[in-house]
Amino acid sequence: MKKIIVTCAIIRKDNKIFIAQRPQNKNYGGYWEFPGGKLEPNETLEDCIKRELYEELDIEVNITKTYKHIIEKYPEFEIELCPFEVDIIKNKITLKEHADMGFYTIEELKNIKLTEADKKIIEIIK
Repeated sequence: MKKIIVTCAIIRKDNKIFIAQRPQNKNYGGYWEFPGGKLEPNETLEDCIKRELYEELDIEVNITKTYKHIIEKYPEFEIELCPFEVDIIKNKITLKEHADMGFYTIEELKNIKLTEADKKIIEIIK
């Protein structure tokens, strides 16, 4: 089974957490997720999350916390999800790839259509 290493960001504001909605034309289109993306060859996890957030949301960030990695098996592949808590240090969030975005409380996140791996992040950040 193919294993994909993916970073994701936890961005907090006013006791709420940022998530973004995947576009309909991608795998798991319409699902919500913590933003991030695939690790590229010769890239560190820290460089990956910073690059992905700049590419997808036009923001620059500082990493403030690293969380335990999450392994999730899907029918077509396995994901190793590497969560980082970050602070935005430059620019405002601008969607470049996602369909929608928002800040939600932990309780609200439980009722949103998240991928299985992203649901596990809620448990580790509570």
